[in-house]
Amino acid sequence: MNTGLVSLVRRKDGCFLVIVYIDANGKSWAIDSWGNRAKINNRQLIFQSLISINTDQFNWLLECECISSKIDLPLLWEMSKSNNNLSIEELAVIYYGDKYNPKEFCGLLLSLYSSSISYFRLNDDIVYPEREMDISQQHNRQENLKKLNDELNDFRLWILKGSKIELWTDRQIEWLETLKEFVIFGVEFVESKKIRKFLTSLKFEGGLTLIREEIYDCLVDRKIISSREPMGKAKSLIEKVFPEEIIHVVENIPEFIHLNNRKDLTNIDVITIDESSTMDIDDGLSIQSTEDGYMVGIHITDVASIFSEKSSIDNEAQNRLSSFYAPEITIPMLPDRISQNIGSLIPGVIRPAMSLLINFQKDFIIKNWEIVLSNIKSHKKLNYQEVDNILDHKIVNGDSDKLKILYKISKNLHMDRMKSGGIEFNRPEIKFEFNKDQVYMKTIPKLTPSRRMVSELMVLFNTLLAEMCSNNNIPVIYRSSVELKNETLVDTSVDALRNYLLLSKVRSVAPSTNCSPHFLLGVDKYIQVTSPLRRYGDLLLQRQISHFLENGVPLYDKAFLDGFINDSLGKIRDIARAESDRKLHWACYVLSRRIHEIFSCIALEWRDSDLLVEFKDFPIKGIVKTKNQVNLGEIIEAKLIEVNLWQRKTILSA
Repeated sequence: MNTGLVSLVRRKDGCFLVIVYIDANGKSWAIDSWGNRAKINNRQLIFQSLISINTDQFNWLLECECISSKIDLPLLWEMSKSNNNLSIEELAVIYYGDKYNPKEFCGLLLSLYSSSISYFRLNDDIVYPEREMDISQQHNRQENLKKLNDELNDFRLWILKGSKIELWTDRQIEWLETLKEFVIFGVEFVESKKIRKFLTSLKFEGGLTLIREEIYDCLVDRKIISSREPMGKAKSLIEKVFPEEIIHVVENIPEFIHLNNRKDLTNIDVITIDESSTMDIDDGLSIQSTEDGYMVGIHITDVASIFSEKSSIDNEAQNRLSSFYAPEITIPMLPDRISQNIGSLIPGVIRPAMSLLINFQKDFIIKNWEIVLSNIKSHKKLNYQEVDNILDHKIVNGDSDKLKILYKISKNLHMDRMKSGGIEFNRPEIKFEFNKDQVYMKTIPKLTPSRRMVSELMVLFNTLLAEMCSNNNIPVIYRSSVELKNETLVDTSVDALRNYLLLSKVRSVAPSTNCSPHFLLGVDKYIQVTSPLRRYGDLLLQRQISHFLENGVPLYDKAFLDGFINDSLGKIRDIARAESDRKLHWACYVLSRRIHEIFSCIALEWRDSDLLVEFKDFPIKGIVKTKNQVNLGEIIEAKLIEVNLWQRKTILSA
């Protein structure tokens, strides 16, 4: 029968008494109280006694463990704390008396090393009683750890099973915010390893993408997130509320700003054309007959004159970079008092503006033009539908003739751009209406006569100012696009297919201070300066051009604008992506209420055995499961069978 020495070893899951013996080959083995046999090494061996027992006496070890569980370490510490150092044998004498037995000794040894509170500091076989202050700190840490584990367990049961939490702790609220941020932003807001560890502690398993969707579903079930709420980056891009100090500064700006040393154009009838709901009106049009043609005015509100560069308002606008337009909310770049009042072209109110005055011949060819800083007064506010009715001869009023001539001019401008290689995307826009708990979706043609007219004249404004800046070496931010070769152009009469194929070939070009053609628009030079209420880049260029008109020199150099591009490009793209994501979310939300309905769809592309389509009635893409042979551009009927709000995907069958 083999014998071995009773020893104390350390494993991953704690300290244990074992019997260590050496086999015939000189290798050390250990047998625990359950009869399990395993190799050990010197790093695992904590203490080796001189007590020798048979290696099949597992019950002997079990009895030691039972004794260990009953030892009162706090009492032993009280009994021995006056001693500086003791051997384990001396400690056993203090606790048991002189006649302690080997099992009691081994039980004490196990208790000293396996206690969650360290009452004694051990160095080999010497024992040092801990200070009372150190023991108290250990108790506090243990209580805090237990509290943490209890909070985590309650939170885990709440998120996974919906169990009730009576009183939320600050830590649980922080965990909830972490999960919400993870759902909204993915791993971008925190280190990947950190979020993985946290998710593992909550017993979520799998890839981060699947876990993210699973947590989204849990938060929807717990009513922390509404299923109607789009989860996109937009929530972090722009603060909804302006700082109080900004509001205070804006309130002190005079309501009527009439600047001297500007061209007085208040006698010209300026018309604004926007959506009926638009409050931030930043552009207006005018037209007057001349001896040999017409003088067309394109007027942009001079936002740069309302507040100065590097002011608190300007700094806030630069931080926001853009207004944010989602179907259910608009978050402006500038406070409402500026964007909807003192900076908006309200009818009957004098406003400072930047006016492009263009003399057209009677054949609508541009004769000459000039850009001036002006004071203007809007004559009338019209919406697109009203102007379309006028151009379609459904309505006749005092502005009818002017608008019809402006439309003819815009058609001529459009034709010239198309001849120069411009490409037009006839893609309708989706609009949403919210009425209590109902959401309605409709499409609006993008190229109605009124929209095309306004768009064309804004393109002209941006193009001519780009030319002026280039000719005068004024540093600005140019917009451009890569030329599409003739062989890549699409020959199809189906707008949806044509748009899809063209957009798949278009490569966007980052804005740059170096001038290059905008081939998609069909112009040699192009900047954006017509929306200073909504885009900080437009406001920046408006300030640059205004300074040049007043002083003969630019305000910003090329290096400054290059820095602005580098600093802002990522966030501007994120805002655009978030706006698109929100529209797609709401479209999917509306469609999710129409499961099992039949829809007409236009075939766009085969993807393995699935067919990518676009709904005929609105520009939303979906996947059709079908075994039928379908030609691209063909219209098919398909049943909507699934809408995934999280992934913003629609699945149909045909």
